[in-house]
Amino acid sequence: MSVILPVGKSIPRRNNLILPSLSKFVLRMSNWELKGELPDHPRIIAIGAPHSAYVDAYYSMLAILALDVKINFLGAVWMFDKLPIPWKSDDTEDVDNFGLKWPLGWVQNYLVKRLGGIPVYRNSKKGMISRLVDEFEKKEEFFLMLAPEGGMVPREKFKTGFYILAEKLDAIILPILMDYGNRCFNYLKPFQPTGNMEKDIQYLRSLFHGVVGKKHTFIS
Repeated sequence: MSVILPVGKSIPRRNNLILPSLSKFVLRMSNWELKGELPDHPRIIAIGAPHSAYVDAYYSMLAILALDVKINFLGAVWMFDKLPIPWKSDDTEDVDNFGLKWPLGWVQNYLVKRLGGIPVYRNSKKGMISRLVDEFEKKEEFFLMLAPEGGMVPREKFKTGFYILAEKLDAIILPILMDYGNRCFNYLKPFQPTGNMEKDIQYLRSLFHGVVGKKHTFIS
């Protein structure tokens, strides 16, 4: 079982001495492995699916820390200082106020941002794409992770934000299969947007067809 993948030289690294080894150990003990390779490109937008449970974030972060890659990711604002409610989904009308408050929320906020988190007010996304473009076009290299489903409930279409960002930021799209059936993260070949958004997104969705998530199987 492997948790070591080739990492392109252009990809930003954390250069941490402890977390990669610790994360690899935890993944091995959890019977998870990593497949594929990370492309040698300075600007990557990774899309992971299916996203069906809170534990997805836990395993995804372990995988990234094991690779020692410096990432950014978008998260609902509640994720930064509140605990999830295990018996509920955050796909609610008032998602920004979801979660349980707890005394160490400030520590959680610091750690999530330290790991690359960018808070998103999902009830008010106006201008979010423009703000992200302004922020990331200043960077020579970045690895931005997004959930194209936009939540944990199965949807017939992907959100289009990741594609628009890839076009505007001249980034490649890296599909990552979160495969609970085989307990692996499968890093597929990178995809360069062609300009035909509808056709491209339909193709990208097809790559995830039949992949077993924690709570549901992805159907394209």
